[in-house]
Amino acid sequence: MDGKIVEFAGIFFDDKDESEEVRRGAEILRKIESSFRLEPTRTALHCTYSYRPDAETVSTLNEIVGDIVEVELIGYGNDSMNSGFLIRIVDPFYADYYHHKDKEGVSVCPHITMSIAKSAAAVNTKNLKFKELNPPIKIKGRFGYWLRQKAKGEISNPSFDKFGTSFKM
Repeated sequence: MDGKIVEFAGIFFDDKDESEEVRRGAEILRKIESSFRLEPTRTALHCTYSYRPDAETVSTLNEIVGDIVEVELIGYGNDSMNSGFLIRIVDPFYADYYHHKDKEGVSVCPHITMSIAKSAAAVNTKNLKFKELNPPIKIKGRFGYWLRQKAKGEISNPSFDKFGTSFKM
């Protein structure tokens, strides 16, 4: 992973994952949300655990990279700019690793951005007024990193490999 940095770490819901249960989770997300679609997100469907994590955080998160994590969809929101699901991380073991904070250092509720309007930013999904989904819907995703090239700012596909100890910001 030379020359790359971690843009964010999180649970990815990928319909091309090797695990059938993860593929099924991505399928469920797209099916439920299809009638409210704005523009597709620019990155893989995911729940961010940590945005631009430092080396210490990456070292800690390496412990769960590649793991399959179960979540519950507990709410849905759409304000014509952003749409997404509010989630609960089912296993307290994985919930303890959640460190997503905004620029002011305030914890961000776990959520999955599904789609955004052309002029919107995915980061604003956290501000939606989520309506409760009852009963909640359980799905599974895989924990990993979204990487980018340091020099070029290029975005890659999700990686499910532990990030090297030579990680630099």
